[in-house]
Amino acid sequence: MQVNRHSFPRDSIQWTIARVRVSLFRLINRRTILLLSILLLTGIAGTLWSTFQLSSSLIQSQALQNAELYAQAINEARTLYSSKAVDRVKTVAGVTITDNYTQQAHAIPIPATYLIELGETLSQQNPGMSVRLYSNYPFAKRKQQGGPRDEFEREALRFLDKILNRCTCG
Repeated sequence: MQVNRHSFPRDSIQWTIARVRVSLFRLINRRTILLLSILLLTGIAGTLWSTFQLSSSLIQSQALQNAELYAQAINEARTLYSSKAVDRVKTVAGVTITDNYTQQAHAIPIPATYLIELGETLSQQNPGMSVRLYSNYPFAKRKQQGGPRDEFEREALRFLDKILNRCTCG
């Protein structure tokens, strides 16, 4: 593509625009492979970044959903044990419901002890998963393992206390 020197006066804007167009056309013609390579690499990088973001989002979403399902299942196990097993056994003569059930004949665990032991079993069978019942008021003989162990657990208990106080007070 040539610019006819006689079409425009040399100092006109049209001549300058025509020269820029010619220069760009020559540059694109000479550097086509380089330009296409840059566009391809940019597209690949964008695709990889987008895939990474989507993957991270899906992993986080799945982890939260699994945690919610585990919590719901554990809560249902506690409720079921309390309402079906413990309530039924209360009427059976000679059966004791206690936290110290392993030391007594004809005894079953109270719901909290059942839940603690269920959590320990689940944690042992599922590496990377931790299920724990803890409280600001643990049983006397469970002070070491029954109370909050770190700042996360202390903050969780403060949060729950705040919600419960808000719900019962008004």
